[in-house]
Amino acid sequence: MDHELVRQLEAAGMDASMKELVLTVSVQFDDQKKVRPAGEEVTVTCRESRATVRLKKLSELFVGSAAPPDFEDGPTPEFEGFFALIEFTAVDYCTVTGQVEPDNEFERLYRQLKRRPDGQDSNPLFSYLQAAARLGLSLRDTSRAEFEAVAARLSRSARTFSFGPTSRNYYQTLSESLYGDADGYDDEDEDASGEPYDEEEEAERPAGGGPRIAVPGGPKAAGSRGSGKSGSGPRCGLCGKTGKLTKTECCGNWICDDEDQYVAFSYARNSCSRNHRRFTLCGFHHTEDHPGHWQDCPKCRKNFEGEMESYAYYGTNEYNFEKLAKVPKYRPTKCSRCGKVIVLSEGGYMQTGQEYVCGRCSAKELPEFLRR
Repeated sequence: MDHELVRQLEAAGMDASMKELVLTVSVQFDDQKKVRPAGEEVTVTCRESRATVRLKKLSELFVGSAAPPDFEDGPTPEFEGFFALIEFTAVDYCTVTGQVEPDNEFERLYRQLKRRPDGQDSNPLFSYLQAAARLGLSLRDTSRAEFEAVAARLSRSARTFSFGPTSRNYYQTLSESLYGDADGYDDEDEDASGEPYDEEEEAERPAGGGPRIAVPGGPKAAGSRGSGKSGSGPRCGLCGKTGKLTKTECCGNWICDDEDQYVAFSYARNSCSRNHRRFTLCGFHHTEDHPGHWQDCPKCRKNFEGEMESYAYYGTNEYNFEKLAKVPKYRPTKCSRCGKVIVLSEGGYMQTGQEYVCGRCSAKELPEFLRR
């Protein structure tokens, strides 16, 4: 707890107890109107009140060794303000910047916050979630175990609302509860293929062998990608194009320097660089800062424990330069309601605890789920 910061906020007319009014870490922009990552000094707002304060690192704010309460059913009363501070900041960031992150990105960022509380991330949103957590720990004594439990619960919440790689139900639900303006569920998200399947065949099928999301103008399939070299110079190892290229941070391969082509809300797969960073084991391995090589990384495999299908997909899809040599076998994931096979890489499903619910069934249950 930072008593001097508490005094500053109270002098600015803010509720530092986090019991009545929700505080927010405001998003800052540079002269080019690009988001400036939150640093040591941030602007805190509460209704019409504002205050610029300096925040300590999370590791400097952990106090004691108190065991965390059980967050299985949501925040306990003494932690409601802390959860609200982080989630309100998340909604404010997405609303102000116009960049609504999908559920799986929120899940990743919260997981990153738990594992590397003082770390950095290429997504500026991470720095604001981190700043909100730093502010929260400045206002109440919190042990590291309690903080990690909060971050884990937030990550699990984002995962619970996920229908797949393009869903943004977590933001919509938070926005509805805070602003009352969330979009409703679009039943076009549901998987309604209804095609028959053979269970034994599905159990043996590598994740890379199923249907894929078709993106007009997106990267070519892995079988037709370029080698990364040409007589006239380097080319993208995924789509074969030359021109504006860069090298990946994770594996040093030539790739299109095209993340700026990604349009917010499109959820398109039109960026070679973004696709490799976000949808491969190689990119995941680098982002999580795992040691060694991704192909035989035990930490990567453990992170996908219980979802070997997703592990196989990340290691064999068309966004890889090198594919996973030993693709694990897995049994198909089935809807816990109707028994239909769910292809995790295609999205269109919801996960609640250990259960997976297909798009068709979850469309029927989501309105009631959100009212809980």
